[in-house]
Amino acid sequence: MLSTSSMERRPCWHGRRADSADLTEEHCKLSEAELVIFQFPMYWFTVPAIMKGWMDRVLTLGFAYTSEKRYSQGFFKDKKAMLSFTTGSQESMFSTNGINGDMNVTLWPLQNGILHYCGFQVLAPQIFWAPLHIPVEARDSMLEAWCTRLQGLLGEMPLTFTPSDSFGGGQGFHLKEDVQEKHAANEFGLSVGIHLGKPLPPNSQIKAGV
Repeated sequence: MLSTSSMERRPCWHGRRADSADLTEEHCKLSEAELVIFQFPMYWFTVPAIMKGWMDRVLTLGFAYTSEKRYSQGFFKDKKAMLSFTTGSQESMFSTNGINGDMNVTLWPLQNGILHYCGFQVLAPQIFWAPLHIPVEARDSMLEAWCTRLQGLLGEMPLTFTPSDSFGGGQGFHLKEDVQEKHAANEFGLSVGIHLGKPLPPNSQIKAGV
């Protein structure tokens, strides 16, 4: 599990360049892992800077992705990853009519643009909604539910993303015409980012099987 607290205890980078031994160690950890959990407090609607720095320095070209090895054909396509994080705002504030906007939209750059881009099968996030603003008993229930879920994580189905072969490389990586025709009558778009001008599929970045 990668957490901001463990990164702070053992900083791996000096200046703008990663120490080669530390970088190799992080690459080895990822290569051996079946499941990677990113644990953090949501900070300005994304991961904290120290975790983003880890992603920038460790998920490197040639190791985590190439122009041919990305998304559903990525290097980590046989591995699973997920986000587990706390928020400062209540769940209602991240709804489709909430002041913070739809959490599915907030998570798209992280889950599609980083995890799925590297090929990971992305599990539904574990979201601890506003733990500072709820009773101790409610926080205890959150932790109990998380402990229970951890026991079966490797058996969970991942979130759904549009397969790489649905896009034509010679067509600017646009969705192939036959794929567009296949989904033309659907009420919702394919995903948060690939919505085809239609309403976003509800909870597609929060629940598997949507």
